[in-house]
Amino acid sequence: MAVGDTLTKIVCDQEGCTIGIDGKCLEGLDEKTCSHCSIETILDEDNEDDKEESVHEVNKEEIDYHSIHPGYVLEEKDALAVTRAAITRLIVLIGLHDTGKTTALASLYECFMKNTSYGNYQFSKSLTLIGFEERCYQSRANSGRLTPDTGRTPTGQRNFLHLKVKNIEAKDFTDLLFTDISGEDFESSIDSKVECEKLEFINRADHVVLFIDSEKLSNPKERSLIKTKNVSLLRGLIDAKVISPKSYIDVVFSKWDLVSKDEDTSKLIEIIKNEILKKFQNDYRRIGFYELASRPSPGSTMNDGYGLDILFSEWVENPFYIDSFLTNTHKFTGPSREFSKYIYLKDEGNINKK
Repeated sequence: MAVGDTLTKIVCDQEGCTIGIDGKCLEGLDEKTCSHCSIETILDEDNEDDKEESVHEVNKEEIDYHSIHPGYVLEEKDALAVTRAAITRLIVLIGLHDTGKTTALASLYECFMKNTSYGNYQFSKSLTLIGFEERCYQSRANSGRLTPDTGRTPTGQRNFLHLKVKNIEAKDFTDLLFTDISGEDFESSIDSKVECEKLEFINRADHVVLFIDSEKLSNPKERSLIKTKNVSLLRGLIDAKVISPKSYIDVVFSKWDLVSKDEDTSKLIEIIKNEILKKFQNDYRRIGFYELASRPSPGSTMNDGYGLDILFSEWVENPFYIDSFLTNTHKFTGPSREFSKYIYLKDEGNINKK
């Protein structure tokens, strides 16, 4: 209670009496008529001496501050903090719009959430749990949707999702950052070197993952254009020197459940593979091809995340050649140059790879 500017409390000397907490006296009396009760002063706000004794001024320099990320996607400055703290795999997902990039990330997260382990790995932590959950929401029953879906990634944003996993056998931990960039942003770079150069952070990628929509390749009216656009996208990024020869290039044929038995589409995919190898393998020897069904259609015999376990293992176990930073001749002038060059802290020493 407060009397004037003085704060007080009720104290009872009878054991078990709670009048000071809930106002109920053991004898059914009030604090004024009960002989066991007394009123004590807590703080007199007019008394400066009491203030000095009661209020402890904390020196800010003595406080150990810890930054806690709210769980949404990371911006570049936040991603840079992750790479400074630990050796981190950067997985850059590229491709046209609606090719399944975000769906693959959502499916990967769900595979870890539904199982004690996924492949040879266990979930350790994530700084972007809410970011992952947002990408999974439309695939769940409580979203009210009749069929599972994934929300579109807004254009003009460069966001990252974080995941840390533990290798069950080796007992070591690996941090991974995944880009979540709109397909429209990549499409605008197909015919523009300037737009390609804005994606300079890709040069640091351990894996550059090109998603090609297999379903559209199965459509006779779209297949030629889709093939040309994807090869042109890869060519543009390579010509602009934003993909390092030290990076792995993973070409993923997504929505595989819809075309796995289509012979015409399979033949076209082999043509695309051969064309990519012919054009780029001399300078980019780490090119691999994968089939993926992140969220198979109803009635499919494939499990959720079909092919994703193999791809994820490649991402974890095959990193960018760290030693290449010592001889890296690429020069950057953009604001993300430090992130591209990969700054990190290891053990107790400061190692700045430039």
